[in-house]
Amino acid sequence: MAQFYTLATKKFGWTKNVLMNQINNKTYEKYLLNQTNFDRTLPEEIKNQASLAIKDEYTFSFLQ
Repeated sequence: MAQFYTLATKKFGWTKNVLMNQINNKTYEKYLLNQTNFDRTLPEEIKNQASLAIKDEYTFSFLQ
C-alpha cells in the first residue's frame, strides 16, 4: 500500500495535502476494486456491460 502511494505521488506530483486526502479517501482500495480480468476472459459483447455492473460503489450508510 505504501508503495502505491509513493509511486502515485511521484507520478502525479501530489502535495502532502493531496496525498493525505488520497489516503483518507482510500484511493488504493478503490484502485484494487477496479482491477478485473474482463478484457481477457469475457466475450466482446458483454465486456462493457460487466464493467458497468461493478463500476458504481453503493453506500447505504445513510440507512439506519
